Amino acid sequence: MFRSFRSLLRYMLAIIVMMSAVSAGAALVQADEADQVRAREAMLRGEVEPLTKALEVIEKNFQGDIIEVELEEEDKFGTGPTLIYEMKLLTPTGDVLKIKLHAKNLNILTVDGNEDFMTEIGEYNH
Repeated sequence: MFRSFRSLLRYMLAIIVMMSAVSAGAALVQADEADQVRAREAMLRGEVEPLTKALEVIEKNFQGDIIEVELEEEDKFGTGPTLIYEMKLLTPTGDVLKIKLHAKNLNILTVDGNEDFMTEIGEYNH
């Protein structure tokens, strides 16, 4: 079946790589589902506003298309662990902005990206 020991090793390595990819993919799906459950539970407890309201704040203050949304816990804003929505927005000029909103009060915390869009906390808040 195998012409040489080397071809057998390549075959075995290919099988190992495929098995690793399948198990890594399954772990990512489980992580995504766990994140969704965590986000929904936080919303039901009143710890975060619904994503639809967060998107309204972004649409009111910025032009472009949301290309990524994450709900994260950060401890950078001096108030202890804070849930934030981190969004990436593709602007009409092709720049990508990273916008962080406080997940409970929907205040814009930071905007990073093109120098024309850089802002201090509070400049944009709804």
